[in-house]
Order: sequence, then structure tokens, then C-alpha cells
Amino acid sequence: MNYMGSKARHAKHIIPILIDYYKEGQVYVEPFVGGANLIDKVPFKKRIGNDFNEYTIKVLKQIKKDVTVFPKTYKELTLDKYNKIARKPKHKWYGYCNIVLAWGSRWGAGYKHTKKDYLPGAVVKRDYTAEAYRNSQKQSHKLKGIKFNRCSYNDFKYPKNCLIYCDPPYRGTAEYKDDFDHDKFYKWCKKMTKKGHTVIISEYNMPKKGFKQIWALETKVNFATVTTQAKRTERLFICQK
Repeated sequence: MNYMGSKARHAKHIIPILIDYYKEGQVYVEPFVGGANLIDKVPFKKRIGNDFNEYTIKVLKQIKKDVTVFPKTYKELTLDKYNKIARKPKHKWYGYCNIVLAWGSRWGAGYKHTKKDYLPGAVVKRDYTAEAYRNSQKQSHKLKGIKFNRCSYNDFKYPKNCLIYCDPPYRGTAEYKDDFDHDKFYKWCKKMTKKGHTVIISEYNMPKKGFKQIWALETKVNFATVTTQAKRTERLFICQK
């Protein structure tokens, strides 16, 4: 599922590292599952994906169940129709419109479409709505077996012995739909590690005390708020006792 800050393009680097740290019998949990673009690829038997955004979870559950309820092309979802649905929380396409079909998958960013989509007789070279639908179709079967929950990372009752991969909102980057207390998150990571869980975090930077860098890669920021693409170093950290 298209999602701001998706780790899909880094999956080939991150998954082997997660496999290396995996211990037999662990339950794999993603407290910030987002578009499920990593959890749908990990080879672990027990997988749980959580997110605080209720619409993220609703869309993922629907993609897992049946994608045919979503619009298949831009012709099925006009710009005017999109703008109306994006303001109606009870509509079945509300979450899909505001996440999957929004520019940069950023909540409230508006309908992702080409300028020619609504010009009479124009030939559309790229149909973003159709692309999103095809991607949802491909992902649907990969979500089978994953349990999705709407909850905060620190409210979930974690099973014993978990491998927890965290991809939280990055500090100092574009705002997500909800505010996030990073200092509180750091303390939670240390608490979970002391309980015996393995906690791995994706971020640009983490506090030096208690967190060890285990991977790094310079990358272009795909949700930068500046007009030119910025380069940052994507990193993985493991929380230490």
C-alpha cells in the first residue's frame, strides 16, 4: 500500500538484517505498520501489524480481504468525487483516498492525478489510481496470515519474546497525521528491551546512549517538504539493555 515513508525500496537491505536478529519462536511485530510494505515480505510465521491511525488499519484489512471495492481507474473516481469523499469519514473509500490516492501518500495532500486526466479528448499517459489498484491487488495475498490491530505502540499487549521492528515518524521530518513524542518512544524501546524483546528501529538518528547503529545507506527523501529532493542517511538501530 502506498504510504509516506514506506520502506518498500529498502526491504532488500532491512529484511536480511531482521532475519539475522530473529530468534526461534519469536513473534514478529510492527507497531508502526504503515503501508505494510515490509511486514508483507518478512518470512516469519507469526506476524502482527499495528498502527495508531484507524484508517490505515481499515484500508489494510480491506486490501487483505477484497480489493475490488476500491476504484480501479481515475474514470471511476473523478476529482470532484474524490474531494467530496476525502471529507466523509464514513465513506468506504475515505481512508483509501486520503492515504493511498493522496500526493506522496500524505494525509490530506489531495488527489494524485495527471493534469490531463479531466481534459476532454486528452490521452492520459499515467493513471495513478489504476496503479494504486494494481499494487493493492498484488499485495492482497501477501497480507494473508498477518493480524492487524488499531492501537498505539505502547498500548498493545505484546506476547513474550517478540522481534519488534519500529518505523516511527522520523524526528524533524514532515508531520504525520498524528503528533509523536520521540523521547517517550526512546524510553519505551529501552523498557521493552529489558523485558527480553529484540527492538530494532529505522530512523535517521537515535540517542547515542542505549542504541547501536547496525546499518546505514544514503538515500533520497521521498517525502521531503522542500522543492528539491534531499539526501539523508537511512539507518537501522538496535536497542541495547
